[in-house]
Amino acid sequence: MKFWKKISIVSVIAIAVFLFQGTISTSTAQAATYKFTFTGEEANGYFIYDTAAKGETKSPYMTQYYGGGRDYKVDLGDKGLFQGTVSNAIVFLPREEDKVLAKIRAQHDKQYGKDDEHNVLLPADLFLLQVRNFERQPKSSYSLVSYFKYPQETFNGSTRLPTEVPLKAEIEVFPKVDFPKTLGKALVKAAVQTKIEKISD
Repeated sequence: MKFWKKISIVSVIAIAVFLFQGTISTSTAQAATYKFTFTGEEANGYFIYDTAAKGETKSPYMTQYYGGGRDYKVDLGDKGLFQGTVSNAIVFLPREEDKVLAKIRAQHDKQYGKDDEHNVLLPADLFLLQVRNFERQPKSSYSLVSYFKYPQETFNGSTRLPTEVPLKAEIEVFPKVDFPKTLGKALVKAAVQTKIEKISD
């Protein structure tokens, strides 16, 4: 099962775009607003999201919440500052049994080729901040993706927006994402401390 022991992070994130070209289900939750905060030597920031956002999914292991995010800030010190008022949240649980993911990854590799520059050991639970190119302020030719990696079963098999997370995570930030071809170069890959707090009902 070498395929699932090591998977390209380019494929992991690019697959999210393919998965949501057509949705087969949506999910909603009671309205509440939360603030996800991360701190570390190389990266600091936050993003705010609403748990009432509609979730779009084509796999039981991934849900993308378009418009679910609000204000965000990703401060990488002298490497860059990214902030705005529109964002999207993704909850992704890479699993060997996800046949939809396997099929779409094979299609991606056939069309664009494999890219093993960035690897993620699986399985894991991922919480992602995504800002599409037309949502960035100012608008850009590239999308911004920051993902936070936690141990498997952190979210207990759920792809709902989390209301609590462990203290420790790994962050990787890609500011020049060209969907669905490549994530580009990562500006930062580092350990951070994370927390979630409820800021309004």
